[in-house]
Amino acid sequence: MVAGPVLLAADDCTVGATSTGCRTGAIPAAGGRIYIIITKPVPTIGCSFRVVDVVNGAVVRSGTFVYGYRYPSTITGLYSSYRLELFNCLPGSAGFIGDRP
Repeated sequence: MVAGPVLLAADDCTVGATSTGCRTGAIPAAGGRIYIIITKPVPTIGCSFRVVDVVNGAVVRSGTFVYGYRYPSTITGLYSSYRLELFNCLPGSAGFIGDRP
C-alpha cells in the first residue's frame, strides 16, 4: 500500500508597494505547533508582527524583527487556528505561517 500525499497547511502574504502590512489566512495548529518565517528587504529596518488566535483573538506571539533578513520561529502549546499579521513593514516584506517549516 502506498501512502497518500502529505498535505501542508500554510499561507503567506507580502507587503505591497503602497502598504505597510499584510495578513495571512488562518492555519490550524498541527501537533500543537505552528511555524512562522518573516523576511524583509532591508536588514536594519524593523518589521512588526503578531500571531493571532482567530477564534478568541488572543495574541500568542508578537514582536519587532529588526536585524537580519529572515526571522524563523516555532510556536508550541497551540490548539486552535492562527494567522500571521505584519505591520509597520517596508514593501516587499513577507510572512509565512504553516504547520511545517
